[in-house]
Amino acid sequence: MAIRALLPLLLAVGLLGAGASAQQAPAGGALNTNAPLQISADSLEVQQDNRIATFKGKVEASQDDMRLKADLVRVYYADKGKAGGARAGDDSTISRIEAVGRVFISRPGQTAQGDRGTYDLSKRVVVLEGNVIITERDNVLRGNKATMDLEGKQSVVEGGRVQGVFQPQRTAP
Repeated sequence: MAIRALLPLLLAVGLLGAGASAQQAPAGGALNTNAPLQISADSLEVQQDNRIATFKGKVEASQDDMRLKADLVRVYYADKGKAGGARAGDDSTISRIEAVGRVFISRPGQTAQGDRGTYDLSKRVVVLEGNVIITERDNVLRGNKATMDLEGKQSVVEGGRVQGVFQPQRTAP
């Protein structure tokens, strides 16, 4: 299975960096997508006919310095012959990934959490919903929904009252 497509969901952690300091690279630097991807869960169910793989119970995925934790991660594969997703033309092309329940994404200096997260590979859009909290170092951003367009490099936090605490950059004396 091509589980490597989980990684863009992990990139949702860069949301604060895009909004707070668009000129800076993420705290952890570039992700090594050639590093081994490790995933563990209490169980894995594959529904071949529906083209869905579901990891349940204390799901943990990691690659390089990125981590994803959730109660459940569901991977949807595109119908045969449909373009889009991770690898067009491949029978294992992933079209969408959902993480549900205590979703927590981290890399050094950054975290993002919410009740659920979705990554649409064809649109290259990550959505984190429900009690969203995004941190980068001492900066904190809260809202009900965070959407990140990976192509357009645009982020939107909305829903209820959006709250942010942004610490000024300290300059060397």
